[in-house]
Amino acid sequence: MRPRIVALVSLLALACVAPAYADSQLWLEPGVGVAPVRRVDVDLTGQVRFDQDVTRFSAFLPELTARYRIERWLRVGGGYRLEYERDAYGQLVIRDRLSADARIRVDSARIRVDYRLMVAEQRRPMSNNVFRTVLRNRVDVSYRRLGLWRPFGGVEVFYMLDDLDKLEYDRTRLTAGTTYKAKDFDIDMFVRAEIHADPDEPTYAILGLGYHYQL
Repeated sequence: MRPRIVALVSLLALACVAPAYADSQLWLEPGVGVAPVRRVDVDLTGQVRFDQDVTRFSAFLPELTARYRIERWLRVGGGYRLEYERDAYGQLVIRDRLSADARIRVDSARIRVDYRLMVAEQRRPMSNNVFRTVLRNRVDVSYRRLGLWRPFGGVEVFYMLDDLDKLEYDRTRLTAGTTYKAKDFDIDMFVRAEIHADPDEPTYAILGLGYHYQL
């Protein structure tokens, strides 16, 4: 019953906040993972996004990532993402991104806290500023005593790195949802608000659905 209540509250929250935002979006996140050797995880994901109140295809973002577990509480990794997405003029363009990250995890009997620091370098061939560096800080908290269900919440803050020496705040993501963890696969359901520093940029109300299969 509790997992159903969590899912219902999430959907009601989206229904309540969506009209107040300029744009509602749908993000679909399928993925597959494998552990080729001990302490190493490799994942292939293919996020698909729809914007303009879920009426327009906005992006396809396939990404290959690898992660190494140094300790139980510490992981490092990196990835490459191809980006087929709309630019500021609404045109579909091809970009790509390299990223590196470090993750710290703290577990208690009921709660798990994850912190991730990521640096990403995006290449945008059709833009005046071809290369853009982003620093991302994310904290997630999940509850682990509901059987196969793991409700969670998170905050992620984005900063632009100007010539690698100046930080400029860009946006914040606020996320709430739940994960269903089976033996070989996970299903994620979440709602997210993305709030931008630029007052001319709309805030997004996002409904996300993800499926990840572990080989």
